[in-house]
Amino acid sequence: PWLATDATSDDPNGDWSERQPDESDIAFLQYTSGSTGQPKGVMVSHRNILSNCDAVVDHTPVGVSWLPQYHDMGLIAFYMFTAIKGGTTYGCSPMDFLHRPALWLEAMSRYRATASAAPNFAYAYCLRRDKVGDENLQGLDLSALRLLLNGAEPVKAEVYREFLRRYEPYGLKAGSLSAAYGLAEYTLAVSGHGREVVSIDVGRLTGNQVSPAQPSAGQGEGKALVSCGRPLGATEVKIVDVSRSPREASEGRVGEVWVTGPSKCLGYWGRPELSQQVFEARLDGERDAE
Repeated sequence: PWLATDATSDDPNGDWSERQPDESDIAFLQYTSGSTGQPKGVMVSHRNILSNCDAVVDHTPVGVSWLPQYHDMGLIAFYMFTAIKGGTTYGCSPMDFLHRPALWLEAMSRYRATASAAPNFAYAYCLRRDKVGDENLQGLDLSALRLLLNGAEPVKAEVYREFLRRYEPYGLKAGSLSAAYGLAEYTLAVSGHGREVVSIDVGRLTGNQVSPAQPSAGQGEGKALVSCGRPLGATEVKIVDVSRSPREASEGRVGEVWVTGPSKCLGYWGRPELSQQVFEARLDGERDAE
């Protein structure tokens, strides 16, 4: 049914509904990236939003964002979370950023932003001298930032390091720039505050093994990886070996990332079998205990 909101009563007890929504009710459907062939609408509850907000935001934010408002990182992090915490967001369109990336930096400086976020490509874009020249940085002050997040796509170590190197003289603190990991099925954020860069042995990585690179010992080429930090709030993360039956992977082995906690969404809209497969997955021992 369609509800014409401009024709409803101002009375909250009027013709809106017979009851106020419960925290377990669906707030909206969030369609996952790349799901246009077989659409997967994640059912996000009010409780999911509130729990993820508390896990992610630890202050009253002043945000600056050019992220699309129809994408979860833009919509949830800079509009929903900011509203819940009583903060302020200054927004512009993605096209504005692509046309003049210095606008993003200038807005963070002008409005004393405490939080902003973008995918890795945006940080690389702001390192291009033909896009952001030194003349664009005169008077820039990024010292108010408490969180400048790199997420939504793989974080490249060279971009992370170079961005910090270039913008530290303009007030950007090393503790503010960090990497994060999240997904639609978990409302938004799983982990955050990742700042450590480690060098991993490429040869062993292709064999599903994780070990530090030691080129001097003849163990092969090193690949720099940026940590996505630690799980946020009450989130639990396990690395799972699914090669035969689902079990927790041993130390130093590659596996699937399994996540649970209060931000885990309700399932996929209209797809009960897939919902059970993905959202109710269990390790072998857990199945036996049931």
